[in-house]
Amino acid sequence: MAGRISVVLPAFNEAGSIRFSVITTQAILAELVEEFEIIVVSDGSTDGTDREIEDLIGRYGNLRLIHKPTNEGYGFALPRRVSRGAISVPVLHRRRPASSTWSA
Repeated sequence: MAGRISVVLPAFNEAGSIRFSVITTQAILAELVEEFEIIVVSDGSTDGTDREIEDLIGRYGNLRLIHKPTNEGYGFALPRRVSRGAISVPVLHRRRPASSTWSA
């Protein structure tokens, strides 16, 4: 699929799962679109979520971190403006389960 897409991952204290979400999103998008970015909005996280993303930024040049100093909730975690001409897709991510099987 041609085009550019921005995927937004709002995160609040997701240090235990954000790495999995970013790596999975990266792999899926690489198969679907030519150009994309992943924006993680750390909404007042205090558990190391930002450090997890900062570690991944060197590996993925299309990964961005927006750090908000206080938690304002899901709606405020979504960027008001993304690159012109881009499609912004907010994604709700789930914590990775202990087993390899996802449950509903």
